[in-house]
Amino acid sequence: MPQFDITTFAGQIFWLVLSFGLLYLLVSRVILPKFISIVDQREDLIAQDIRAAKELQKEIDYLQAKVAETKRHAIREVTDLYDKAKHSLEESFKKEFLEMKHHLQAEQERFVLDLVGRQKLLKETFAIEAAEIVEQVLNTVAGTSLPASDIQKVTQSVARDLSVAIKG
Repeated sequence: MPQFDITTFAGQIFWLVLSFGLLYLLVSRVILPKFISIVDQREDLIAQDIRAAKELQKEIDYLQAKVAETKRHAIREVTDLYDKAKHSLEESFKKEFLEMKHHLQAEQERFVLDLVGRQKLLKETFAIEAAEIVEQVLNTVAGTSLPASDIQKVTQSVARDLSVAIKG
């Protein structure tokens, strides 16, 4: 085999050392520094991103705390406004209720007085009308008349019976 020929060993070793040396120099002087530079840049970029993420996380935490505080404050304000409005409405309702109650009581009293007055007027009118009717009936049927005092007694008796029947 030709690669085991001893006479060619010196040339092969020379080319091996030369090509390995050139390859070593190329890798160590050109490729490796670029590779290390890229790795360092990536590490720096990752470190910067991590620092930025931590700063953003701190800002997010601060904003969340501020939002939570603002929310608690808003809820407190809304609750206070609700309580004030509720209290105001309750007071207004009570005031209007009392006014309406007094108004209805006054109307009821006025109605009762009006009713009592009409009842008295009706009794007086009934007594007079009844006396006249009784007198006309006696004149027409019996052809006689009774004294006015007797007619009034009869009509008053009927009126009492009638008012007892109406009340009962």
